[in-house]
Amino acid sequence: QQDYQPLKEQFPAEIDEVISELNKHFTTKNNSEDEAREAMLNPQMKLIKQKIIAWDGADIRTGEHAMIATLVNEILYTEEYDEDENGYNYYPVGTQKAAVDLLTEIKNLDLNKMDAEAMKSMKEVALPKDVIIVGIYQTDPFAPGPDIFTPMSLAQELAGAGDSGSVQGIAITLGDPYNAAEHLEKDLSETITGNWKGKTWMEHHKQQFSLISSQKTMMTVALSFIILVAVFSIGAVMFTITYQKKREIGVMKALGATPGQITQVFTYQGVIVGVIGAIIGWLLALVVLARLDWIQGGLTKLGFNPFPKDYYGVEVLPHSINSLQILIVCIGAFILCTFAAFVPAWIASRADAAKSLRNM
Repeated sequence: QQDYQPLKEQFPAEIDEVISELNKHFTTKNNSEDEAREAMLNPQMKLIKQKIIAWDGADIRTGEHAMIATLVNEILYTEEYDEDENGYNYYPVGTQKAAVDLLTEIKNLDLNKMDAEAMKSMKEVALPKDVIIVGIYQTDPFAPGPDIFTPMSLAQELAGAGDSGSVQGIAITLGDPYNAAEHLEKDLSETITGNWKGKTWMEHHKQQFSLISSQKTMMTVALSFIILVAVFSIGAVMFTITYQKKREIGVMKALGATPGQITQVFTYQGVIVGVIGAIIGWLLALVVLARLDWIQGGLTKLGFNPFPKDYYGVEVLPHSINSLQILIVCIGAFILCTFAAFVPAWIASRADAAKSLRNM
């Protein structure tokens, strides 16, 4: 703190301005009990306090922080005020002089004397320790670990724990991290006693998990629109096919085919596309996941890395195969493809057979 500039050098004009406002706006006024008090309008006092509190955010000595706290929380603090339109704050007689005197003391502060008193008040000093650095590591930005690994005895000494052997926290690695909360409540309640509070890894990295959840939701929405585009494309192809086959449809209806039979003929095309497309998509997804490291390495060599290590903290993007989700997506794609083929087929089956035959 000896390198910090004092308040009188950082805010010389502001200190003089506050002193001037205190001398200008303080008045003598009787309060509700008809006692002579020093008073100031509440809005004016708020502005003065805001200026003084702003000084407290600067790099200043501890003694100067204490003087600001005394000025705001003791000298200029009051619960006695008027409930009228403007509102007066009432203070004991001599408040204005005490505030100005304290600000004047700040202006004329003897820094050497304050620093000497601060040194005398220090009871313990944490001296630097010589240590040997045996390794440097980088943590995952989405799951940061400790900044430093050090022997516990050295950490306790630097933290001021002394020889008591006390610790501030215990980290426990579980085989099943998704049940961490359950383990903390049941398994550790009988082992650890005292004023301890458990915090799971999901709670500790809640912001990161929220970000990943948002990314997953946005990815689901984007892929859903891609599927809808594919469904509309299939529907457009089926509309084209039924239009080109309107003569054949007319012949079929002339030979006695029912609308339901004609609808089935074209709907089966959508069923076949849906089944084959779902199977091919499923197989391609498994191949991509199996060779994800090879694909990512190839993209990196081309100058494009969609999953940089310095951002995600891993060489290859981790993934898990959820059979239920795969089944739901495949069934959904099959149903949408079938529906996309059914609509144009149903419209074509309602066409007039005589008009279709006249176009032959």
